[in-house]
Amino acid sequence: MIPKATENTISSLLRDELQRLGVRVELFPRITTPAGSREPDLLCVDAGTYPVEAKFTERDLVQAIAKVQNDYLKHHRVLGIKGGFAILYPEELTQPMPVEAVENLARKLSFKLIAMFPPEDPRPFTVYDGKLQEVAKILSEHILAPPKRVEPSIEYIMRSLRESVLYILNGLRHLKGYELEVFFGGKDVFKNILQYEEGKYPVEELRSAAAYLLLNQILFYQVLSRTRRGEFEEIDTDKIRRPKDLNSYFRRVLDVNYKTVYSYDVASLIPQEFVDQVKTMVNLVQGLSPEKVGGDLLGTIFHDLVPFETRKNVAAFYTNVLAAELLASLSIDSADAKVADLAVGSGGLLVAAYRRKRELLGRPMTQEDHRKFVEKDLLGIDVMPFAANVAACHLALQSPEYFTNRVNVAVWDSTCLRPGMKIPSVTEAAKGYLTTFMFPKTTEKGAVSLTDKEAQEIELGKYDVVIMNPPFTRQERLPEDYKDVLFQRFSEYKDYLHGRLGLHGFFILLADRFLEKDGKMALVLPATVLRVESFEGIRRLLSERYHVEHIITTWYRSAFSESVRFREILLIARKSKAARDAKVMVTVLKKLPENIIEAKETSNILKRSQSDWQDNRMITKVYDYAELKEDVTNWFKYIALSDLTLYNVIDEILSSEKLAPFKSVAEVSPKASTLKI
Repeated sequence: MIPKATENTISSLLRDELQRLGVRVELFPRITTPAGSREPDLLCVDAGTYPVEAKFTERDLVQAIAKVQNDYLKHHRVLGIKGGFAILYPEELTQPMPVEAVENLARKLSFKLIAMFPPEDPRPFTVYDGKLQEVAKILSEHILAPPKRVEPSIEYIMRSLRESVLYILNGLRHLKGYELEVFFGGKDVFKNILQYEEGKYPVEELRSAAAYLLLNQILFYQVLSRTRRGEFEEIDTDKIRRPKDLNSYFRRVLDVNYKTVYSYDVASLIPQEFVDQVKTMVNLVQGLSPEKVGGDLLGTIFHDLVPFETRKNVAAFYTNVLAAELLASLSIDSADAKVADLAVGSGGLLVAAYRRKRELLGRPMTQEDHRKFVEKDLLGIDVMPFAANVAACHLALQSPEYFTNRVNVAVWDSTCLRPGMKIPSVTEAAKGYLTTFMFPKTTEKGAVSLTDKEAQEIELGKYDVVIMNPPFTRQERLPEDYKDVLFQRFSEYKDYLHGRLGLHGFFILLADRFLEKDGKMALVLPATVLRVESFEGIRRLLSERYHVEHIITTWYRSAFSESVRFREILLIARKSKAARDAKVMVTVLKKLPENIIEAKETSNILKRSQSDWQDNRMITKVYDYAELKEDVTNWFKYIALSDLTLYNVIDEILSSEKLAPFKSVAEVSPKASTLKI
């Protein structure tokens, strides 16, 4: 809390600075709004009205944004308001002190200036940092000569959104373990996918996940209501009497589609006494104007918003954005390519596919292009509704200026799917749906429409590219009954199956099932798939049916996937008989691309290279693919050394008759056989 004397002193100093810069200012005015009388600290009245609130500390970020939005910008048309500002004081000014001390500190300390503008103004939400004189100068520029281009403050947008979740969390503290289990998919989800023991659920993180779902829904609705104003009415917080009143707005989106985004009803779980906190979250989102951020950055906000500690408890792991760009660039060759991600997670790989297809258009994108991409060309499926929710938002908002009736993202156990099947775009995800998918004999399948309309169906076909970062669940952690189901579902691959095959192995077979002839699979995988005995059948399938074009790795952990503790590879393979002179490129990245441009440069180098290559970013070795086809027992040897040029030397040593395999002289336990080289 800022002492009143300090607030008055700072406001007076700021007024003096603004007047010196030619801005007309009223100090402590009273203005009448449709919601009642308001008293900002300053009111600038040049070429429009600009209220300034100067009573918040840096800890009050959310309250400051929500107040400027709810008290002023909400009524901008009636009051002629062209913008609103809030000054955040440094902590040093929160203690009472003499006026002289305040004046002295005010000239030395840095303040934060929050700048917000009405929907019609293209200027985005921005936060500036500077001493009081610098703050006054920035204010005067926005008021007297508005800059044509302003960069949004993504860091503060993310920070304020995350802080707003804390407001809602208290309203969800009544939810117990059983209620959260039901909400997030039922006992089978918790046992078989999340692998939690009953009574040992991470209750606090699950409540947090529910709060983030509501935030996602409000964010998504805000973008739709601002970009499609004639179709979706903006949320009016004055009309929100109960948290569940939000559903009257969300229902309008459901009448169009986006069921994956709104398949959770979080608002109805929040008690009546927390309605003010819900309003604060809505006012915050409206004040941040996320629709002004732009497609790529807006997608980044949705992708990065939910903290890792929350996501990992609902199995929503992310693929590194730059690894996704590299995979998409190496595997997608046409703007018309049909691409599926059958373990879609947050949608990062599907978004990379969208960007790659957009790049390959060779012309500016149109609304019809966007609609074709998200409604027909791109498919995402995930067994976890939370992940599918994030993916649907992420994909739909790549071009927020364009509207589409649906996004091809479904909640389903994709291991039971085949080309030609039809699945609903959303199921009754919050009511124990996984039992239906995993054990079809015990429960009747079906979709529950969230409106009076029938649930739309997605007809599955074959795809030009299957791009995935499948779950890396080892066979020891799979429940026995689910393993039996998986072996039944992939019985046509019985010659390639192994009793200790991990879940990611079944997803490789799933990719094969859905690929067109000459199509490509582009996968993020543990490096152990190249050598462990349980994956030898998978390697044999690849050698018989595919031309493996690229194996890419790095010596960094968590390089391609989030928070993994093992080495990974990117594998790109074309579904076709390899020519006799076919080559495979094995690449070790010495350093990871730092941005999308570098990822594309890396991809272009790999596409052009026909021989061994090395620079400060990577080392590439080209092998005859026939060599890999001839011996599928161990492909890991091609990436085992950081210096790939030493492979031939090591190979000669290992080929010596004086050496014998260790397993020929001693018994090797299954645990030892999975250790990394």
